[in-house]
Amino acid sequence: MLQELLTKPIYASVFIFILSFLIVYFIVPNISSVVVSRKLNDIPDQRSSHQIPTPTLAGFSFFFALILVIFFIQKFDVDQIAINIIAATSLIFLVAIKDDLVSVAPRIKIVVELLAISLFMYSNSFSGLHLHGFLGLNELDPILSSFLIALGMLTIINSYNLIAVSYTHLTLPTIYSV
Repeated sequence: MLQELLTKPIYASVFIFILSFLIVYFIVPNISSVVVSRKLNDIPDQRSSHQIPTPTLAGFSFFFALILVIFFIQKFDVDQIAINIIAATSLIFLVAIKDDLVSVAPRIKIVVELLAISLFMYSNSFSGLHLHGFLGLNELDPILSSFLIALGMLTIINSYNLIAVSYTHLTLPTIYSV
């Protein structure tokens, strides 16, 4: 019965949303209690936006939810890009976990993010950018197109990480120095 329901996109979407919510809802408190009991909290410093020690490692639950979502939507993945997503997010996840436990240099983060982006773009479904006459441009050169896509993805990844104040203070200058 569940298999039949998951063949319809609307039911699959609702099921996946509820499942992801429940995974994160129940796993984050468990992770937080382990982090607090093991004293792995992030201690705030002058650059931190927090005033009290904050539990780390909640990314485990989000990564686990992502893997389950990819598992349940594999029937809809006509371009077979799910394995690229798993490989790319796994790299970023490993660096994020290490960064939660010990500090990782911003240059290393950028290199890993670029490697993850290249794994993601390795799919056959990526083609060149076509601007459809915007600014008098149509299809862009493949190298320029790949560069712009990678720059856009790098911007999105680091925009998402703006929550970590010390990360953003160190990352933006690193982008321009690489």
